[in-house]
Amino acid sequence: MFRQPYITQKLRAFVAEESGSMTTFGLFIFTAMLMMGGLALDTARQANMLTLMQNTADSAGAAAMIVRLDQTESASQAEGLRVAERNMPNSIYGVVMTAADIEFGIWNGATKQFTPQAGAMDAVRVRVNRTAANQNPLQATLMRFLGIESFDLTRVATVMSFNPACLREGFVAENIVDMQSNNAFTKGFCIHSNRDIKVSSGNSFETDVSISMPQPSAIQLPNSGFASNTGLEDALEANRYNLRIVERLNSILTGLQTPGSRYIPVTAQVGVFD
Repeated sequence: MFRQPYITQKLRAFVAEESGSMTTFGLFIFTAMLMMGGLALDTARQANMLTLMQNTADSAGAAAMIVRLDQTESASQAEGLRVAERNMPNSIYGVVMTAADIEFGIWNGATKQFTPQAGAMDAVRVRVNRTAANQNPLQATLMRFLGIESFDLTRVATVMSFNPACLREGFVAENIVDMQSNNAFTKGFCIHSNRDIKVSSGNSFETDVSISMPQPSAIQLPNSGFASNTGLEDALEANRYNLRIVERLNSILTGLQTPGSRYIPVTAQVGVFD
């Protein structure tokens, strides 16, 4: 009986073997799972980084706006950069913010638009960047298998200053406000005390006049009460302000009398006019 050589038998057995028929399909499944896992991993890394960047933008913008209330733009930008560096150190994330990324300007609440304007104190807009142009993009991990090397990420924050109406048009005091008789207060006027308000008789308060204090029920009234102060009861409201401006009044007054002070506009001229 003729017998096939041993090597021939093994070759025929290998060709007829079907136990590894799923290997190629398994490779496709593994590749797809690798792609999906890479997408999930890099997406999660992006989300975490965007959260950190937004927190940094918010913190830097708030710091710059607070300093801008009584200091120069350059000093405000320096403070914003200092806070950004504390949140995202350059040694780890690269330079995520420069002075050019901190802009002061005007915020339009109706249109939700920010307009840069030199010398403005109304609002500040800051940008935090991790981009290829900034030489610090977020590097990809498994997405590199798909040819994606890095991601460009940017976050923006706009912070507005808060200027209560009472600080623009009215009487404001840390202690008591004492109003005498026969005064007429028109729409838009505000009277505020962080302690107490005393009102004599014969005053009138138009609609939209604000009379505020921490405890409105403690207002000091004449014997005639609200009856002799038309509109007073409707104007009362509870409020308290952090009157930091009061603490700076002496330095402001001194600055207004000092040539070259930051409280004197650079365009101000002193001269004699006929």
